[in-house]
Amino acid sequence: REVYSTSAVMGNNMMGGDFSWTFIIQAMLVGSLFLTSNYYLWSGMSRIPGAERYQKYIKYILLLIVVSFAVWLTPHNLPLSGEETARMGGSQYHPTLKFLGLMPAKNAVVNFIILATFGSFLLYRRGNKGETVPVSQQGKGTRMAIITAGIIAIVIIGQYAVYLLGLDPKALDLPADRAHYFRTVGWLLTLQCISAAAAVVLTLLVTTIDIFLFKGAKEIGPLKWGKMTVRSQYALLLLAIIITLNMGLMGFIRSGLRSDWHIFGVMRDTSEWANTPSNFTMTQMVGLCVIVFLVGVAFMFWLGGIAKNTKEHK
Repeated sequence: REVYSTSAVMGNNMMGGDFSWTFIIQAMLVGSLFLTSNYYLWSGMSRIPGAERYQKYIKYILLLIVVSFAVWLTPHNLPLSGEETARMGGSQYHPTLKFLGLMPAKNAVVNFIILATFGSFLLYRRGNKGETVPVSQQGKGTRMAIITAGIIAIVIIGQYAVYLLGLDPKALDLPADRAHYFRTVGWLLTLQCISAAAAVVLTLLVTTIDIFLFKGAKEIGPLKWGKMTVRSQYALLLLAIIITLNMGLMGFIRSGLRSDWHIFGVMRDTSEWANTPSNFTMTQMVGLCVIVFLVGVAFMFWLGGIAKNTKEHK
């Protein structure tokens, strides 16, 4: 939003131009990040007595994440040969999948991925919890916490709804007939605020209620620390690699968006080095940085292990 409001040219270059395929790579990394995080939570449930009750729901969460990941990864336009373009009627856009490459579809599925991950976390937390204590029996403090959380959610969403409902398209250099797009989103956000208020009244505000619902609940059994699967530890290592790769990729996008400008649209870089590396060069450099970083981290752990062994021998 900030990029587009400052420079529509830079925004189009970022999402639909030279850097569009870097965001496909980013989508792959982010999707892998969520998928691996969920797998770690599911693995962690194996050490929690009583969590086997929720194992049957994992396959549905996995299906939702995989389908959403596929949509999140689908590009709008495809790198096609002349023959492939001709077979598609002279267009580089797939007749059906092109709609999955647009941001409305991607915004929807990334929210599904986030909600699915949140669902996995709730199952993880509730694994060894038995009978619940009703909110009505937990005093005024619990009710006040639920109401406060609801008010905060409504304020955060509501201020954006008010902004969109009163937004003049001219402020974004758009014609007046585009106003109904902002109004539609504004009314949807207003509906969301009403839903949040209803959730508070019906005591269905999940995050806050989940904390208090299981407050004082009987535990089926204690957590069995150290009983995680070996595969889960590889998942943790993979998470570290994915996060580091993603940081390097987004650093390249942030810096590369300037193209051959010192200050975009104000001061051009006229030197002989004023060029943007290709995606191939970017992957080589980012991959090298990740390897160097992880080797450095491993070296620090190795030094810590030496220091610990030295103290024990003394």
